[in-house]
Amino acid sequence: MRTGFVRILMAVVAGLGFAAASGQEYQAEALLDSTSILIGDQVQLRVKMTFPASARLLKIGVDTLKQVPGLERLKASPVDSFLSNNAVHYEQSFVLTVFDSGYYRFPPIPIELLDTGQVRQVLTNDLALRVRTIPVEPDSTRLQPIKDIIREPLKIQDFWLIGVGIGVLLLLYGIWYRFLRKIRASAQQEITIAPPRAPEEVALEKLEQLKTSGLLERGEFKLYQSELTFLFKEYLSVRFQCNALEATTDEVLDLLPHLGLAGDWREELGTVLRKADLVKFAKATLPFGDHALAWETVYRFVIETAKKEEALEGEEDKETETNDSE
Repeated sequence: MRTGFVRILMAVVAGLGFAAASGQEYQAEALLDSTSILIGDQVQLRVKMTFPASARLLKIGVDTLKQVPGLERLKASPVDSFLSNNAVHYEQSFVLTVFDSGYYRFPPIPIELLDTGQVRQVLTNDLALRVRTIPVEPDSTRLQPIKDIIREPLKIQDFWLIGVGIGVLLLLYGIWYRFLRKIRASAQQEITIAPPRAPEEVALEKLEQLKTSGLLERGEFKLYQSELTFLFKEYLSVRFQCNALEATTDEVLDLLPHLGLAGDWREELGTVLRKADLVKFAKATLPFGDHALAWETVYRFVIETAKKEEALEGEEDKETETNDSE
């Protein structure tokens, strides 16, 4: 009987010892390096854990601190661990701050671990933190009069911008003055106009160019006759101050007697102009010699009318001299 009672008592003691041992196997503690800080200061929260060597840490539930209004978590350190006396120790630190004064209670932080295939949870202790405002001492000093600005003595460097501005203005004025002088000088220069060339000089030059143009050699007779009749009418208009360029062949021939030209010229020039009209408008084909003869006729007409004009000018000069002598 006594033996059975002793065995039961030993079993109860062993069970209580096992329960106590089991309660000490899983430990978690939260610590603050300070329980009172000023607004905006930082405080360090350390979480220490001790588990059996067979256990493995899964999660530190620090997110529960989000329940505390105004508390901000700035950063977290890596989890540190070491093995001692067949137990594994974990530790992690968090930096916190608060921007409002008052008393703050931190709830227990849940710790999750895996041991022998089972997920277990251990809670830390809760914490309290006091956040104080920055004390403001009353201003015991009297208000002082406003002091004048301490002016710095002037230096040469203070005027370099003004100097640069004046230099730029002088440069622009010099450029403008030179430009204005050039305009005035160019306006005062005498405009030299070359005297007009004599009509016969221009006509003879163009006739020579037509002769050497190669139009006849290439068989471009229509273009050749068009150029020749235009040169003739242009010379006639300038020499005798008439509108021969817009006149037809018959109108030009009727105009010749009124210009003081001999009747022979009306017949010769009429032959030249009518053959040219046949080539230009009727697409007629003339012998090569007719084209050359037309050029010679116009050329001779320019030479003779130019000589006649010079003779008339010489007679006018003699009459003017005679009248002056009288």
